[in-house]
Amino acid sequence: MKSGDIVECAEYGMALILGPCEVPEGVPEEALDIFLMEPDAWPTEKGWAVQLLEEGNKIVSVHECNLQKIG
Repeated sequence: MKSGDIVECAEYGMALILGPCEVPEGVPEEALDIFLMEPDAWPTEKGWAVQLLEEGNKIVSVHECNLQKIG
């Protein structure tokens, strides 16, 4: 994927890839308190900033596994 690609976003529908970004990883529920008290320690992974084309052009950051390239 690259900036400018149109993709299908699992939760939001069609989206335009804006560029790479970091998105928070999931953490075990029993560790949630630690990461909420220390947000800078929250682990991240590479994802994409996308502009949602079906939800008022809102911009969100998503995990790559939630995107499917169209065409």
